[in-house]
Amino acid sequence: SLFWYLRASDRQFEGSLFSILRPEEADEEQGRAQVGFGNEYAESVNLQMSQLLEDERQEHFAKCSRPENAVLLGMAYLDGGPCAISREKAAYYFKVAAYFGNPDAEFYQLRMKMEDQEADTWDDPDEAFSAPIVSRIRELADGGCVPAKLYMGNIYWYGKYGCPVDIPASTALYEACAKEGNARAQYMMAANYYYGDGVPQDYDLARMYANLALEQKYIKAWRRWGKFYRDGLAVPQDYQKARECYEKGAETGDYNCYNKVGDMLYFGWGFPVDYDEAWQYYLKGEQAPVCGQKYGLRKAKEALGRCLENGHGTAKDIAAAADKYLEGYRYGSPECKEGYLRCSRQLKGEQ
Repeated sequence: SLFWYLRASDRQFEGSLFSILRPEEADEEQGRAQVGFGNEYAESVNLQMSQLLEDERQEHFAKCSRPENAVLLGMAYLDGGPCAISREKAAYYFKVAAYFGNPDAEFYQLRMKMEDQEADTWDDPDEAFSAPIVSRIRELADGGCVPAKLYMGNIYWYGKYGCPVDIPASTALYEACAKEGNARAQYMMAANYYYGDGVPQDYDLARMYANLALEQKYIKAWRRWGKFYRDGLAVPQDYQKARECYEKGAETGDYNCYNKVGDMLYFGWGFPVDYDEAWQYYLKGEQAPVCGQKYGLRKAKEALGRCLENGHGTAKDIAAAADKYLEGYRYGSPECKEGYLRCSRQLKGEQ
């Protein structure tokens, strides 16, 4: 999942978590509630962004104000990667591009409105706020706006903002973008064809889309190939190749790949169980940036909590395990919620 991490049913528990945090920590965490794609663009797009950021530094205002360039600069500042995140600068560039009628810019303006509202409420905006925004995003998607299609694909996948869950509709939007060459959509369609989500299961098409995403040097593409080799369904099973793919993914900046190698060592998937080495990989996974890689970050917290709770690869420490689980839940892991409650009960019993 790329957008949404906390469920409405968890709000009461969430409140109890924040009651044990210092006020400034709670305020900081609310600032992290912003949702979005993270920097999940093909390498060619990141290179374009980097060049435009240099043009900005050189004060090439005319070039930076061209609508297609202004959108790219807005994306860079909104999602990070080639530069530090600055929502103020992102809003400026999207405004410039929207002034010239760029539909992608209008989408990003609407996305930022939704994100700001969710950050304020820690929940989905009410229907009066979200309905007209979603309606306009749907219109932009119907008109061919690729980022709007991807956004609507997520809305239908998760059943957000009053829209029912509709996996076929979600997949159709992603497939349309994948056919147009969008790297993130290609990565998603590799999974959809692999699992048969919204489309008939087809390992050949899963491999094709994984290769297309890999060719564009999409940050998560190696992770998909690691999964293929680990499962041995789309390709002959080869644990060594699976690990090599995960290692390459980690080298490109996909921190969740560290967790994947850790899992292979922790659970003995193709390799002898080695809790010590697994612990080291989970520690690397914990270095994932908050922006764009919350899923990998929360999986690392979950794994580290498990190691601490059981004394695997490190000294057993229930209090430290509870802390890791708490951090993981704050990033949206329901498994960490259960781990935190379990460790809390043990601590109360010790007292």
